[in-house]
Amino acid sequence: MEKMRLNPYLLPHKGLRYLLAKVSLLAGNLDNTLPKEVDQLKALSNELFFLLEQHAHVEDHMILPDLEKKCPGSTEENHEEHEYLEGLVAQLQTQVNALQPGSDPNAPKVFFEALMEVIGEEMDPRPFTVLRESLEEGALVH
Repeated sequence: MEKMRLNPYLLPHKGLRYLLAKVSLLAGNLDNTLPKEVDQLKALSNELFFLLEQHAHVEDHMILPDLEKKCPGSTEENHEEHEYLEGLVAQLQTQVNALQPGSDPNAPKVFFEALMEVIGEEMDPRPFTVLRESLEEGALVH
């Protein structure tokens, strides 16, 4: 039986997608009259935002420079995407941290819709095609 090797570069995306799904499920079903649910959404969202920030930092400073050396110009889209997502995440963080139990009943919906935009970006495999292909071909293996 052939052992399947885990790819340390692609595995974090799977974890981020899982957490994005958890936050979106909670945000989409939030009863904002319940303090416990609002607090849970804030905590889970802020954990997600921290992990997204750390993940982008690792990609920008550890993974993408190696890819850029092997395939010049191939990481420009990734850097642009990270800047765009950084702005979205900052907006989301402001929105979720402003939620108060029993306040504006539309606020959770606005947060949820903005979160769907981030999920759409994170789930889109196109920006990672070059990285994935390079990894599969062993281009980044030292």
